[in-house]
Amino acid sequence: LFFRDIAPIGDSDLQLQKVFVPDSENAYFDLIKLGGTPREPKNTIYEPDGKSQTIVDMAAGKTWDDQLAQELIARNAQAFGYFLEAARKPKFQDPAYADPAKISPYTILPNVNSWRRMARLSAIRAQYLAKQGNDAAALDEALQSVRVGQKIQESQGSLLEYLVAMVMKSVGLETMLKIISGSTLSSVELNRYVQGLDPFYQNEDGLITVWKGEYLKGVPVFDSITLGGISRYLEEGRKTVENSGFPSSEKSELSGLSGSSYYWHPNRTKALFAEHARKQIGRVTQPCDEVK
Repeated sequence: LFFRDIAPIGDSDLQLQKVFVPDSENAYFDLIKLGGTPREPKNTIYEPDGKSQTIVDMAAGKTWDDQLAQELIARNAQAFGYFLEAARKPKFQDPAYADPAKISPYTILPNVNSWRRMARLSAIRAQYLAKQGNDAAALDEALQSVRVGQKIQESQGSLLEYLVAMVMKSVGLETMLKIISGSTLSSVELNRYVQGLDPFYQNEDGLITVWKGEYLKGVPVFDSITLGGISRYLEEGRKTVENSGFPSSEKSELSGLSGSSYYWHPNRTKALFAEHARKQIGRVTQPCDEVK
């Protein structure tokens, strides 16, 4: 089965440390109140039926519906409260990624789409405040998405969470630019907001951590197949999915290998995954025009 595999690889450079953030300081527990998790779904965010594209366009500044803006702000008071609390917390850490030993392909993610939707609602509220002549409150509102997004980027989490955080920061920053372009605030007041953006940089260390986490998600697969073959891996996955609350109607793409004859090189496979992770990590600090 292991015919002509390579020697075990060294991957100490791709390991992560266990992270501890007290629940009272963790923005994660405020954000999951917006959309919950597969095990405990929630529907805190209100959006009227048939208005999803209009909301997206309003957040982007492409169109405006004053009545809809007022409705969204009034009906989402609780959601805005959760989002403000998340922005005030010092850190964000998804508990599922806090302990590297527990990271696997079946690690369950929260409903990150609700976070992106919340950033859009925040952008609409900020623009509404600006149209009412309250530029300072409008800028403070737009900053919430930037603050939350930065915390997620600085955490030890998944690639999907990092990408959603990038979108949230972009929504907040673009909204601030729109407000500033027509603002009546003095140059001194505006400069205070510009200086306040200094901590919200593009976090390369966070993305490096993400790629290490993506590598660690694969390691349990290799070890599971080595110990018990494809069948054991599929059974472990089935149990995890059933316990998570996710629908399990789709077959794994590996199911066709169950019971068949094949050569399995766990060390060579780990080496391929490690090489991919190291390439991605090396690209993090490269200028975009140098990345193939």
